[in-house]
Amino acid sequence: KNELLQSQISFYRDALDEAEKHPVKAYIFGEPADKSRLKEFVNILLQHKIKVYRSARDIEKNGTIYRSADSYIVPLKQVEYRFIRSLFEPVKDFSDSIFYDVSTWVLPMSFNLKYAPLMQLKEIDALTGMEVTEPPDVAGQLISPDKPYAYLFEWTDYYAPKALFRLQENGIITRLSTKRFTCMIGNGKRTFDAGTIVIPCSVQPFETEQLHDLMKKTSIECGISIYGVQTGLTEAGVDLGSNTIQVLVKPSVAMVVGDGISSSISGEIWHLLDSRFGIPVTLIPVSRFGASDLNRYNSIVIAGSPEISPSGIEKIKSWLRPGRNLIAIEGGNRWLVKNNLAEIEFIPEVTVKPREPAYSNQGSDRQVHQIPGSIFQTKLDLTHPLCFGYTSNIIPVFKSTQNAARVSSDNYNNPVRYLDNPLLSGYCSDENLNRIKNSAYATVHKNGIISFYDDTNFRAVWYGTNKLFLNSIFFGQIIR
Repeated sequence: KNELLQSQISFYRDALDEAEKHPVKAYIFGEPADKSRLKEFVNILLQHKIKVYRSARDIEKNGTIYRSADSYIVPLKQVEYRFIRSLFEPVKDFSDSIFYDVSTWVLPMSFNLKYAPLMQLKEIDALTGMEVTEPPDVAGQLISPDKPYAYLFEWTDYYAPKALFRLQENGIITRLSTKRFTCMIGNGKRTFDAGTIVIPCSVQPFETEQLHDLMKKTSIECGISIYGVQTGLTEAGVDLGSNTIQVLVKPSVAMVVGDGISSSISGEIWHLLDSRFGIPVTLIPVSRFGASDLNRYNSIVIAGSPEISPSGIEKIKSWLRPGRNLIAIEGGNRWLVKNNLAEIEFIPEVTVKPREPAYSNQGSDRQVHQIPGSIFQTKLDLTHPLCFGYTSNIIPVFKSTQNAARVSSDNYNNPVRYLDNPLLSGYCSDENLNRIKNSAYATVHKNGIISFYDDTNFRAVWYGTNKLFLNSIFFGQIIR
């Protein structure tokens, strides 16, 4: 016992000495547009007893301005020094190609947060404010005149989908702005990007005061800001009566489960929708698919290759119509091709070249070209409904399969694609890197089918790409 305790003491004492020698002295991170996602990130750090501090002033790093109101500092000189490095430090060089699990964990990337290393102790001393002992409070608010023309809220906050679904469950008619506009909020102007939710007051099944109370309650419980406007005429951009403000239908989601379906991916989706956002999901076992009434749903998710009968495939084809979406994740896309539901050109996998023709080498030879779980850069088309709510057109994504698909010949149907030099962190062979670059991360097919070639909801920790999946459920219905 004493030896083990002494080993633990030495481990943490040595960590402080190593931190002194390391060139990076701290990390700064922030997210001005989404305080909920930032809160969840800080909460994870605090759960692991990592010391976090508020930023005392604004600073610019690598072209990004970190404002004191929504930025935090994590010094490396603390007992969890090694753990902090593993959470923040990208790695691309490995001595081996065989991994037990994923090859990298860069937590700010999984949350799609801006972050940067700080190298100077003087700079850190000037930046470090009060220590954070609790996750930052995200206070929702309703800012509105007594009798507004409409209510608005932005799609940038992580829990905006929760608010939207809650309003739809209450019978509220909701609309989506597909264009940017500027309008008066109180005594000032505010610009709302595409993806803003518009709730007109005149057509709702509630009286003015009841609607006001529901909006206030929703804003507080979901931690978002809701704004009331006095007129449908805007200062710039589209007016609120424009045909670019489209009606949204409440999502009704089913997911195929059972034989041939990835239990991990379907479990992640179920947890995301049911636990985080309060959106019910009907689980349809493959064995009962033929007897299910699909017309109860406007979104069906398939994350694998189930053995559905030819009559079941025909049932899906007749179910697909405007306003309905079939969403395929990872292996579900090969199932689409197999059943002639979508045209996808997959890039052939790397051919394994054995070092020696020895049976004992076959496992390690294959491992060389596996992607065990790495982080890549993608580019978003921010004008596409699948990407509404994002403020940057470059985001990190997680990839753990060799799936690679060519972009669609119709450029309008490629809302998310990998960059030319995509690897951010983790292991990837040069051959696979050449396959992945400029390939598709997501494709929207003309018949209401949406393809995600990689997992958007990995292990409930990839907050940064959850919105892409949620957009497919809420906004897939309006994509033409």
